[in-house]
Amino acid sequence: MVAYTGHNSGGRIRYRVTERPYDIYSFGKEKYIDYGAHVTYAQLFENTSRGELWMFSRVAAVNWEFRFSKDEGETWSEPKRFLHSEDGGLFYFNIRKMLINAPEGTVEQWFFALYGHPRISADHTIRTGIFTADGRLTTTGGEPLSTDLFAPDSRAMTLSELDTVYSAPEGCTVRLLENAPTLPLRVGFAPFRLNRPETAYYCSATFRDGRWQPSEPICSAGEFLTQGMIDGSQTYLGGMAYYYGVGEAGLHPNDPAPTATNRIYIARNDGEARVLESYISTDCGKSYILEQTLRRLPKECGKKIWRPIVPLHAQDNLPVYWHEGVYEAHTGGWHCDAVLPVEFDD
Repeated sequence: MVAYTGHNSGGRIRYRVTERPYDIYSFGKEKYIDYGAHVTYAQLFENTSRGELWMFSRVAAVNWEFRFSKDEGETWSEPKRFLHSEDGGLFYFNIRKMLINAPEGTVEQWFFALYGHPRISADHTIRTGIFTADGRLTTTGGEPLSTDLFAPDSRAMTLSELDTVYSAPEGCTVRLLENAPTLPLRVGFAPFRLNRPETAYYCSATFRDGRWQPSEPICSAGEFLTQGMIDGSQTYLGGMAYYYGVGEAGLHPNDPAPTATNRIYIARNDGEARVLESYISTDCGKSYILEQTLRRLPKECGKKIWRPIVPLHAQDNLPVYWHEGVYEAHTGGWHCDAVLPVEFDD
C-alpha cells in the first residue's frame, strides 16, 4: 500500500493497494480517507502483532491524528488526536517503526521525534518518545506515560513529558534531519541562527545511559538549499541519513555495543562544491570523522544534492540514494528539474 497527500492542499489522504509491490503498474484504483480539514504527512505502517495498518498524519496544521484499519485498508477507525500543538509549538512529527529482540520474540515499536519549524515555531527543541505495539506512549527509555492511542478517555500527549534531544540556545533554532530506528537510538539535526547559513552545522545525538547525548559538531552545512526566500524555504538543508546495516561499518539493530562503528551520509556545501559524504564514528556517536566523498558537483554546474536515503537494515555492500538536480523550494512543495536516484556500491 502507498499513501500520499498534497501539502496542506486538501482534506483527504489517498492510497492505493497492490499485491505485486515490485510492479508499479499493478496498483489498484485510488481510495481515500476523509479528514474534513487540510491533512498532510501521511505516515503508514503495518502492526503485525495486532494485524492492523496504522496511519499517522497532521491535520489542520497543528494537530496529529491516528487511525487504524483491521481489514487492509477497506475501512478505517475514527481519528484519535494524540497531539495538539498551538501555533508556535512543535508540529512536525517523524515516526519510524523499529524491531526489538525480546525474550518473547521480536517486538515492534514506533520511535518518533518532533520539532517546530525553525522560522514559524516559538519552540526550538527536538523531543522524542515511543509508541508500543499496543498503542501506549512511553519515554525514550521506556517509562510509561498516560497517552494511549486506543483508550477512549486518554488525553493527548504533553510535550514536557517527552525527552529532549536538543534545545537551541537563545537566538538560535534547529532543524530535525533524521531519526534512526536502531539501537542505540540516534537523531540527526542542524542548529543555526536564522538567516545565517554560515552558522549551520550537522550534529548527531545518541541515546546512551538513559539520556540523549549530542555528538561534537560533525561538519558545516555550508548553506541553505534555497537562498533569500522569507517564507521558511531558506531553512532547508541538504540532509543526512544513518546507515542502518550490520557489520564492521554499521550498527546491528539489536547490538548497541559501545565498540560498534556507525556511519552517517551527509549532503552539504563544502564551500567549493555540493557534496555527498560519509562520516564514521568509532566511539558510539561521540564524534565523527570524514570517511569518503561519494559525489562532488562544482557550484558552477548549477545542480545540488539533497536528501540522502539508505534502505532499512541494508548489508555491508549497501546502496545509497539521493536527489540530484535543480532545487527550488517554497511554501507548497519541493521542486526539481531532474531527480536522479544514484546507487553507490563500494
